[in-house]
Amino acid sequence: MAVILIAGTIPGLPPLLNGHTVHVISNTSKLWTTIEVLRPSLIIMDDNMENISARKFCRDCKQNKNSQHIAIILVSDDSDLVGHADAILKRPFDKEILNATIEKMLK
Repeated sequence: MAVILIAGTIPGLPPLLNGHTVHVISNTSKLWTTIEVLRPSLIIMDDNMENISARKFCRDCKQNKNSQHIAIILVSDDSDLVGHADAILKRPFDKEILNATIEKMLK
C-alpha cells in the first residue's frame, strides 16, 4: 500500500482510497515539511489552495531530487495546467476515474 497526501479541501474525495494510507493537509505553509516526513508516493492537490500556486508547486516538486519521484494529481478546472502535473482531474470528477488514475500513477 502507498502513502497518499491530499493537499487542500477536495469535495467528493472519498476518505479511503483503495486501502492506501491517506493523509490530509490543509495548511499549505507545512506542505514541504509534511512531504519530507511522510514521503508520499502520490499527492492529490486542489489547484485552488490559498498561498500556493499549483503550477509553481508542481514545477518545484519535479525539480527537487528528493521529491521528483512523487506523482501529482491536480483537481482543477484549468486546462492550462496540463503538463505541470502527472494527471489532472476536472471538477466534478467521477470516483471511478479517480481510483483508476490513482492506481495508474502508483504503478
